[in-house]
Amino acid sequence: KPATVLVTYPDGSQDKVPVTVKVVETPSQADSNEPSPADQTVKVGETPSAEKSISNLGDLPTGTTVAFENPVDTSTAGDKPATVLVTYPDGSQDKVPVTVKVVENPSQADSNEPSPADQTVKVGETPSAEKSISNLGDLPTGTTVAFESPVDTSTAGDKPATVLVTYPDGSQDKVPVTVKVVENPS
Repeated sequence: KPATVLVTYPDGSQDKVPVTVKVVETPSQADSNEPSPADQTVKVGETPSAEKSISNLGDLPTGTTVAFENPVDTSTAGDKPATVLVTYPDGSQDKVPVTVKVVENPSQADSNEPSPADQTVKVGETPSAEKSISNLGDLPTGTTVAFESPVDTSTAGDKPATVLVTYPDGSQDKVPVTVKVVENPS
């Protein structure tokens, strides 16, 4: 904008100097910063963190806050689109589209690995499913084991069998094992 500056000298004389004043808007912090979206993964029923959805939060001005514009529905698995509202100390805001990946809670069968153990019984004896899982003590408390079908011990030989491992959450693993059936010494 054109303006005139009045310059007064020590002797009292004056000059009028034409000047141009350029008025510029100070850019807002939202204009000056670029928040980066980051995908995050949560389990069904967990609450995602808006902070984890902005990868460069530490690079934004001190005092910047983030929040989901609307609550993220984590009641079912899937990719959930969401918007993170980034609010800067000067009050300006950015809206950042993000994705929250919601995954099923892993079952105990998914999270545990029962180890097969061979066992030896005499002809006519009943094998123990517990003895066919070597790491039973490492599995969750309340885990039960049973042979999927009875093991035929009427004759000697290596008998393939399957141990059904049932966890407290109801999930199951099937573990192939071998029961060695030996003749009774006479």
